[in-house]
Amino acid sequence: MDVNFVVAAIATQGYVVLDNVLPNAHVIGLQTELTRLLQTNALKPAKVGRLNAFEMAKTVESQKIRGDATFWLEENAIENAAISAYFCAMKKLKIALNQQLMLGVDALEAHFSHYPIDAFYQKHLDQFQDSLALKTVQQQRKISSIFYLNANWQATFGGELRLYLNEETNDFCDILPIENRLVLFLSNRFWHEVKPATQTRNSIAGWFKTRDTRLD
Repeated sequence: MDVNFVVAAIATQGYVVLDNVLPNAHVIGLQTELTRLLQTNALKPAKVGRLNAFEMAKTVESQKIRGDATFWLEENAIENAAISAYFCAMKKLKIALNQQLMLGVDALEAHFSHYPIDAFYQKHLDQFQDSLALKTVQQQRKISSIFYLNANWQATFGGELRLYLNEETNDFCDILPIENRLVLFLSNRFWHEVKPATQTRNSIAGWFKTRDTRLD
């Protein structure tokens, strides 16, 4: 991955799409691990935004907004070469983003994401809009990332990531969830949605986050 190209694209247009990011062996390893987790029912229905305990129990309501299931990854807790390779690549990117754009990114949170047939995620923004109203801003999301794991994906399957480039004009670009493709974009700038598909879809969703800060 050309980190300098990534940084330049983020600086100029706020997003970038990269193909052939990891060696094929690591992509296969990630696919294999996700298949194992699916077979053991390790993935759980995704939640939406800042939900309290009562709201988090409303799984049916959440599924009206998003229909994927997730499994959170720990960079240092899983002994898996493919997952380690993913985090290693993202760590190099984090260093470059901090050095050249001074984003103050401290951590990466990431999870496997599995979308069944016809599942979707409605239009949303990854950075919580109420964060500035809080006394404590906890690890604000700066850069969103999606790494796709879908072999032999065809345009006719659907399932695009729709990235809204301009809210006023409603301009957007549709990005197919092709295997070994990485999409990065500014979390507080780009509204986006995941369109339904005729096939199941798998990915790793991640967010580069800042350290906790206080607004005193």
